[in-house]
Amino acid sequence: MDGESLEKMEVHQTDFNSIPPSLWPPAERQATATSYFLIAEMKALEGNMDAATKLFEKVYNLDPNSYVGQKLITAKIGMGKIEELLSDARKMVLLYPKSSDLRMLYGQVLANKKLYTDAIKEFKLAIRYAPTNENAYFQLISLYQGLDKPEEAEKIARELTKAVPGSLLGWSVLSRLLLVNNKSKEALTSARRAYEMQSNNPELVLIYAYILEINKRTKEAVSLYEKLFRLNPTNQELIGRLISLYRETGGLKEALNLLDEMVSTPGGDSPAVQLQRAFLLWELERYNEAATLLISLARQNPNDDRLNYLSGLGYEKIKKLDNALKMYQKIGEESPFRKHAEMRMIIVLQEQKKFQEALKISEELINQEESEWELYVIHAGIYGDLKEYKKAIETLDSGIEKFPKISRLYFLRGVNEEKSGDISACINSMKKVLELDPKNSTAYNYLGYLYAESNENLEEAEKLIRKALELKPGDGYYLDSLGWVYYRQGKYKEALSYLKQAIEKVPGEGVVLEHIGDVYQATGDTKTAIEYYKKSATSKSEERDLDRVQKKLKKLEAKLKS
Repeated sequence: MDGESLEKMEVHQTDFNSIPPSLWPPAERQATATSYFLIAEMKALEGNMDAATKLFEKVYNLDPNSYVGQKLITAKIGMGKIEELLSDARKMVLLYPKSSDLRMLYGQVLANKKLYTDAIKEFKLAIRYAPTNENAYFQLISLYQGLDKPEEAEKIARELTKAVPGSLLGWSVLSRLLLVNNKSKEALTSARRAYEMQSNNPELVLIYAYILEINKRTKEAVSLYEKLFRLNPTNQELIGRLISLYRETGGLKEALNLLDEMVSTPGGDSPAVQLQRAFLLWELERYNEAATLLISLARQNPNDDRLNYLSGLGYEKIKKLDNALKMYQKIGEESPFRKHAEMRMIIVLQEQKKFQEALKISEELINQEESEWELYVIHAGIYGDLKEYKKAIETLDSGIEKFPKISRLYFLRGVNEEKSGDISACINSMKKVLELDPKNSTAYNYLGYLYAESNENLEEAEKLIRKALELKPGDGYYLDSLGWVYYRQGKYKEALSYLKQAIEKVPGEGVVLEHIGDVYQATGDTKTAIEYYKKSATSKSEERDLDRVQKKLKKLEAKLKS
């Protein structure tokens, strides 16, 4: 029967028009109430709550019961008559005190009036009278969340899952609340229960995957994220999540395969996705492929400064430095990438040994008020390449004046002080680095090595280098430093042990090879010493180191001939 037919339905009152409904025969009252009820329901579905309310009132007068009372209150809620509702809902609760649904509706009205304490009481009574009324639990949970009482909300969610073990929403809500309350391990159980009940629900899969992820069960999380990807292969947020996890687990190839699969889907070949592919190729050290992709993207989007900047990085990686400069120069003055591009231009020019051009750009940038500390590092580095160590130190001092808490500036000042021959100043700079950054393993090693080179404070040198190794175990350069300390102490067996370990970590390192040669020379094994000096002399080392090794080699070879 449709709505029109219901409205046209005649309520049989032929013999009762002059008689009050309360005196009608029960069957007549029931039949009339049923007719009005059906029409009221239809009006409510149509959204005509005013008509529905009037009809439900007639139904209630004919056949008063808690269910009709509930419908009447619900209709009035739809009309927004809060003041009238408060009184009506209270009356209904007094008439039907054990009606869970009426208690719940009364609680909603009280909550709407911000009478939260009374609302909580009503919701709890609704649960007491109907322990399986899920809606009452959810109303109470929502109220506690609104009052910023997540622990109370969690407690009610736990009660719901005990009372209704099959409540899908109950387990789902509990897992979220446990997360909010920093109980990620406990959240695993509830999230898994919800997932097992409806394993194809994307929202539940996502929650479970996320909880697995934060519990460091990464492989299981990846498996679920992959499942979600199959359901929605164009969700870029999800793909980003997966790629992040692949990176965490070292599965860069799997991440690349995922993006390759996305590219093959309709609409999946977007610049953002291709950019992600380029980054992954870069991390996989497939530089030519990454550079080709970045350059292609820049050509397709010639006005995109970000892509122009990244394509410049690509050109740098494949050593097409002139092309890199052109891409950086394309980036406009107002672009947020302009400063980054200028810094890369300095580095490229420095690599091309175009030091004066590099200095010109870096000086312009340093003189800007908002210049960053990294610029002082780059500028000093150019002077270092020119062996103008005093100017490098002056540059770093200017940086320190502006950024007195940046340990890197002090470290590089110390390096340049050591190269200029001012060992005392270098030692002070390294001590300042350690004051600012007590976990700077490089500074510990540098300072310890300085003492070893000067053949002084050898016990302190050993402590410093061992501290460096504690912070960075197995580092080849630190092992070399420790071996050198033992050499200075005349402990040649220990020295050779650490130096051999060092050369395994940094094969072909000239200074380490030289140090091994020094130990063999000190023990009288001239032939082996010459062998290692030759290896050192043909390694890639600084000019001053090569000169020193060559002198040692010539001296020993002459000694061997005589």
